[in-house]
Amino acid sequence: MKMPSALSAREASGLVIASLGVALVPIGWYSSRKLWFLALVLVVIGLIMLLSERVVSAEKAVEAAPAVNPPPVKQGTPADIHNYSGWQDAGHSLGGDDGGGDAD
Repeated sequence: MKMPSALSAREASGLVIASLGVALVPIGWYSSRKLWFLALVLVVIGLIMLLSERVVSAEKAVEAAPAVNPPPVKQGTPADIHNYSGWQDAGHSLGGDDGGGDAD
């Protein structure tokens, strides 16, 4: 996945708006509830502007990546390597005599 070295204009303005909102929170606590509410709104708007482009680009990268197991390929059934079933091949017969006459 390609990592951008610089912020886009949208991301930079979102970062500035969110930072301004964070700086206004203590002033809003001290002076006015309206200023405090404005600060919270600025933080939310700034974070949306900052993160929306990153989320869209991450979703595009996931869609462009090939699937781990494409639809025609299915995972195989694991073999019974410890012979828990007594067959040592996941319960499938290897052919030959299927009679129960063999006793180990």
